[in-house]
Amino acid sequence: MSLEQAITENTATMRELIEAISKSFAVFGQAPQKSGQKTAETGQVKPEPEQNTPLTESKPTEPQAPQAPSIPTEQETIRCLMELAKKERTRAVAILTQFRVSKASELKEDQRAEFMEAVNLQLKELEGK
Repeated sequence: MSLEQAITENTATMRELIEAISKSFAVFGQAPQKSGQKTAETGQVKPEPEQNTPLTESKPTEPQAPQAPSIPTEQETIRCLMELAKKERTRAVAILTQFRVSKASELKEDQRAEFMEAVNLQLKELEGK
């Protein structure tokens, strides 16, 4: 199937869906109306419908407690370590040795945040040079 055929089929399907939706509005005695169109009764522009409007009045919420920092993903730790290794490989190896792993993917989930802090500290020191 060529791209042109796929586009033609998708366009035809979309037109059929639009027609079916329009017919469903007719069943309920309403005409579909696009946002920003003038209404027949008042001649005023109908505003766009608001999404996620609450059904009841919302009460002011209490300030939330600060959330604990999220645990970095394995990919984030690897990316961070690679950034350091590109600048100075010996520092990257030293951090891996400090955490007793041979590669960042071997870090346990609870070690990742501390590992990222150590790597970021080294990166800041290198930027200060």
